[in-house]
Parts: sequence; structure tokens; C-alpha cells
Amino acid sequence: MKLFWVALIAVGPVRVYGLDKKIFVVGSVNWDETTRVERLPKIGETVRARSRSCCAGGKGLNQGIAAVRLGVNGVKFIGRVGNDEAGVQILNEIGDEFDIKVIDKVCTGRGLVTLADDGQVYSVVLPGANFDGWQSRDACTEECSVLLLQREIPDEVNAHYAKLLNPTFCILDIGGSLDAELAAWCKEYVHCIAPNLHELQVLCQETQFTNEEHMIKSARALNFPYVNFTFNNLIHFTRFILLTCGKHGSYLIGRDIVLKQPAFPIDQVIDETGAGDAFRAAFATEIARLGNQNTETLAQALHFAAAAGALAVTRQGAVPSLPTRDQCQKLIIDTKGNFKARNLDLLKKEDTKWEFASRLNSMKARPDLFDKKKHDNTIAWIERQAQIPGLSFVDLNFPQHFQTSSVKQIKAALHKNKLKCGAICLRFPQIEFGQGALTNPNEKIRKKAQDLVLEAGKAAQALETNHVIVWPQFDGYDYPLSVDHFALWTRTVQSFQYICDALPELIISLEYKPTDEKTRYFAIPSAGAAVALAHDVQRVNFGLTIDVGHCLAAGENPAQSMALAASKNLLKGVQLNDWSRFGTEDGLVFGSCNYLAALDVLHVLKKANYDGHLYFDTFPRNEDPVAEADLNIRQVNTLLQRVTGTNFLSSLSKCQAQHDALALLNLVYHDQ
Repeated sequence: MKLFWVALIAVGPVRVYGLDKKIFVVGSVNWDETTRVERLPKIGETVRARSRSCCAGGKGLNQGIAAVRLGVNGVKFIGRVGNDEAGVQILNEIGDEFDIKVIDKVCTGRGLVTLADDGQVYSVVLPGANFDGWQSRDACTEECSVLLLQREIPDEVNAHYAKLLNPTFCILDIGGSLDAELAAWCKEYVHCIAPNLHELQVLCQETQFTNEEHMIKSARALNFPYVNFTFNNLIHFTRFILLTCGKHGSYLIGRDIVLKQPAFPIDQVIDETGAGDAFRAAFATEIARLGNQNTETLAQALHFAAAAGALAVTRQGAVPSLPTRDQCQKLIIDTKGNFKARNLDLLKKEDTKWEFASRLNSMKARPDLFDKKKHDNTIAWIERQAQIPGLSFVDLNFPQHFQTSSVKQIKAALHKNKLKCGAICLRFPQIEFGQGALTNPNEKIRKKAQDLVLEAGKAAQALETNHVIVWPQFDGYDYPLSVDHFALWTRTVQSFQYICDALPELIISLEYKPTDEKTRYFAIPSAGAAVALAHDVQRVNFGLTIDVGHCLAAGENPAQSMALAASKNLLKGVQLNDWSRFGTEDGLVFGSCNYLAALDVLHVLKKANYDGHLYFDTFPRNEDPVAEADLNIRQVNTLLQRVTGTNFLSSLSKCQAQHDALALLNLVYHDQ
């Protein structure tokens, strides 16, 4: 057996950028056979192929060539290829400049790829020399800056070279073998594991992630101690997960950082086969080039990697699709530096203080207190809300609040009054969607409703909020037997899947409700139904907004509903109010009627580390709306002070441990 050693320096026209530090790639070499089909077959189905093509590939070779094309001064590649026709084809395709030696009596690895018209792929790998050709391993004494490994070769081979080369930064691509757990050597030598979304689910033993926060928490819970490693004479205690999610972008998840990188927009996806390899190689080259791991550098590396991954889907074939540094930089320039990574800052803090928003339409009340002729518009209502002490956010209804004022005008008004947009809330116009919006039986009307949500998403991004709340007021029915319940559910699921996929950077949350005068039976009438919907939607950016009054109307204890949503990492919005009796929709001051339930809500929100803002969805018909909102804020702060007191919490814990209702009532109403 001979070592397959490649100095990948002249693959295509490459501009060298003077990176002196060595990048090593140890991994697979495959001969990829790609079959084109209209769509991927379902289980048990046979589809007709359109064409067949072949080219060099394999995760290792792809990443090595990608690193060269991205301008690295020196790349060393270690791998295996067999003495067969496929091996000869690879040598011919890559070129004569490389010192590639062939291993006798072992077949070259094969990648069997089925490629659909939308760019999605199924892949099956025949390992060949990638697994059977490592009986001998040559020594290497060269200095290694960054090492790229993949699991299309045996783990013991990865371990050997990780220990031998002792790189300052090591990335392990999880793809290739998910049958075995990551071994102990990874904890010592690997600084960054790089799965895709499916591979992360397998690692975390999750069938699916309910939302983005669930995904991040699961990733952080992986049993990987933080590694002490040196890079550019700096000591780092960290471990990263470099996660790719296709059109939903990518993440870099660490102990003290979560960077989210949006995907670059691409006109047409041709072939996704080499995109992940281009992405990881680009990230590695930037880490080596920039030489440190502060937040700014990591974000820059993630941004560059996203550009490489995006370009790689625009051509067919793994190796032919790998971009150059100039091409990546041109894409970044052409998009004007947009689509940059941002720090989600999802680390929870126990002392988080909630901020508040209040119903903007309430500012219409009591026109005798202001000049209605001059102030009956969105900008005037924002200015009126600015008078409320302690108010930080404004939640805007779409499209209603944008009919008298433009996004630009609203943004200027918010800035002028030192307020922020908390969320964009959908209010489907009845004249168009009275028979249903996201569940309308007419596909064209349903699509129009979906597109209205996408327009709301654009407004949200322009106003610098990441939250769109969908209240499907007309999605339901009035009479039993008047709808197909199965079809109603399917349309709801499909609509939210479409919206979440189209707005991957935004949180899309459902505000459920059981009934009102416009829709007697809502399609999603309860917390349980909403959680079941999230299970079927299966999108990490889908969540729930829970309204206290809607819970009361559904016969629910609001705190219990919030706890259920929070336990599934679905609680994205909270709307506070109160009702005087069952069957009414009063929208009264929070805690004014159901004091015990109000304490329960705040206790659950604190226990769940809820970090969103609190929105008062109240209807002060006869009261000064500014004074009413001020009272709501003071009410929450007063109740919160009580429910978080040390003595109260200690006594409450004892009551709850024994399910002692009488002791609880004495604690709340008599023990001060």
C-alpha cells in the first residue's frame, strides 16, 4: 500500500493569497456517478432517469480542491484511490501536476448520486479504498495550521492523523458515518464538529427539532467538554458546532456564542452535492487566514463560507462546482455585504428584565383627550404610545397599520420616539379572506394569504424585528360538518411550512384562539392543538404566541398552556390581559379579575426563562389608554416582585410539592 499524497496547488486558475500556514485534508476520494431525475423517488417507487454523468468527488477531495481554489498557498491532501478505471479517470480529471500514487488491489470509492431538478440529492457511497486502503500510514512532520477530517474514512485513521499532525484547529465533518458515536479522541483533538441538520438530529438523538431554540439547546447539550487549545499564541477554551441547514442558512454554536448565517439568495439550484464541502473548506481557509477566533472573525469566516456554499449549488458536479476566492468575494460585493452572520445571543440570564409593548389600536380610544382629526393615523398612535412610562416596543398590525403610513415613515417615528418594533402581527382583511386565509379551499386565495405573510416578513425585516405573529382569524368554520377536518389540518400545516421556508430568518408564531364572532370554531383552537401543529410543521423557526384571554376562552389555565409551549421550546410571544367572566372578551387590565392566574403566569414565565417582551392586548374603551397601559406595566412589576420574592418562592415550593391548595391560598391572600 502506498500513501496517496496530493499537493493541490494548481487545480484550475487560482490566485494565491499568500497564506503560508498549511491546511491538511485527510479524507475520501470518490468517482461520483450522478443520475438526473425530475424528482427524487418515494420509498418503493421507480422513476425514470433523464441522464447520467461522472466526475471526481468525495468529501476529502472536494474539500482539498476547494481550499486551493479559495486561494490557500499550500494544501496537503492525504487519501486513497484504487488501481482501476475510476482511479484513472480521477487522475485524468484532476491533472498531471499532482503526485498521486495508486493503491493496488483495491477499488476506488464510488459515490452514487441521484439528482432531482430542484437540486436535492440522494447519495449512496461505496467506500472502496477509502475504508480498505489504510493498512499503512506514513509519518508526517510538517506543521499543520488547520486540519479537515471527514467520516468517509475510518475513525481510527482520523484519530491517527489528528494526533500526528496536532493541528491548531481541527474540523471534523460528521457526514459519512453516523453508525458509531464520536470516540474519545475527538474530545481531545477536534475543535469543531460539522454536521448538517439531519446529522445533528442523529447526534442529539432527536427525531426532529421543534424550533431554533430547541436545536441550539440540543447542540449545546452534546457531551463534549470544552477543549483547551492554542491558536496564534492565544489560549482558547471552546468547542464549536458548525451546522449547515441548506436554504435555512448555517450556524456556529459555541459555549458563549451562537452565530446565525443566512443563506445567500440563488436564482436556481442545480446540484447540492458539493455545497457542504465548499462551505466547510471556505470556513477553514478563513480561520487559517484570519488567525483568531473572536466573534468578529468567526462571523466573517461564516459569511465567506456561506458565499462558497451558495455558489457551489449553481453548477452540476462536486468538483466542477467548487468556487474560487474571487467568485466568493464577487458574490459578497454584489449583495452589498448583506446576509451577514449575526449573534443570536441566546444565552439565558436569570436577571433578565422584561420589556413591554401595548396594543397600538388602543391609542384610538378617548379621542376627547386628543385632536382626532390631526392624530387618527399610525404615526400619531406611535407618538401617543411614546408617552407611556416604561414602554419599549410597538407591535404593528399588517397590513392595517401600513395603509396610512409607509414602512420608512413608521421606522422614522419609532426612532424619533425611542421605541422599537417588537413584532408584526397579521390581520387578514375580511373582504378577501372571510372564508379562510391559510386554509381557504381556493388555492389562489390561500396563496394570496401566504404571500401577505411574506410581505409582513419584509416589513418586519425593514423595521428590524425578527418576529411575525399570525392570528388566523378566519381559518375555521361556523357549523359542524361544514368542512373536511383532515383537509383543514393539512392546509394549515402546509401553509406554515411554506411561510417558514420562505422566511427562514424570522420567527413565525401562531396566535391560537378557540372562537369569536367571526369564526365560531378555529382550526387551531387550543394549546394542545397548537403544539400538535408545531410537531407536524417541523420547522425550527415556528413557534407560538399565547394570549391570556384566548386561553381563558378555551377553558385553559394560561400558565399551564405557557408551560406546555415552553417545555417544547415553542413559546415565542406572550399577550397579557384579563376577562371578567367566561365567554366574554373584555381585554381588561392584567390581573384585575384573575389575580391567582396572573401570579401563575408570571411564575411560569420566570421559571421558563422567557426572554421575549410582554404585550398588553387590552381594550380600554372608557379609560385613558396611556394611563391604562402605564397601569398594566406597574401591575406586572408589582406582581412580579411578589412572585419572585425569596420567602414567597420557598413557601410556594412547599405548597406545590404537596399539592396543598389551602396552604397556597393562605400564602397568596393572607400571608404578607
